[in-house]
Amino acid sequence: MNAAYTVQRRGPGEVDDLYALIEACGEDMWRRLGLDHWKPPTPIEVFRDYARTKEVYAVRDGNELAATFTIGPDAPEPYPPSNWANHAHRAIYLNKLAVSPMLQGRGLGRWCMDEVERLTRERGFHAVRFDALTRNAPLLAFYDHLGYRRCGDMYVYDEIGRGWDIVLYEKVL
Repeated sequence: MNAAYTVQRRGPGEVDDLYALIEACGEDMWRRLGLDHWKPPTPIEVFRDYARTKEVYAVRDGNELAATFTIGPDAPEPYPPSNWANHAHRAIYLNKLAVSPMLQGRGLGRWCMDEVERLTRERGFHAVRFDALTRNAPLLAFYDHLGYRRCGDMYVYDEIGRGWDIVLYEKVL
């Protein structure tokens, strides 16, 4: 763990800066990779609701906002249970992992995933599950490298009605 990184849970009235970070990541993915799935991102009202119904975290590098992620025990999409290694495992579902474009490539994404796994274990869950956009090859390679297992492909709709091909991921802890 990098001693400079800290993680803090945020409430519904404390997510505007996290939302701005997600917007910046969406712009960055659009410019670098031609990906527009976070352009625009989830509406701010939905993101605030996540802070009420899930756990939304801010990651700081010293005094600087560096990343955010959201976890919760409920799947954000109707994932087919048959895709998981053992659908009976109690799982935490990750979404909205975003690392500041200026800090990417420095190990912060790995640190965030380590935190997600730590929080998962602390809550008595046995697996981390999430999805990633099929067209985001660098992100898929990142999750593969961290030991997450590809569990299948799906077509889903986001909160504003856009459709995307995704890869489902899981790691049993």
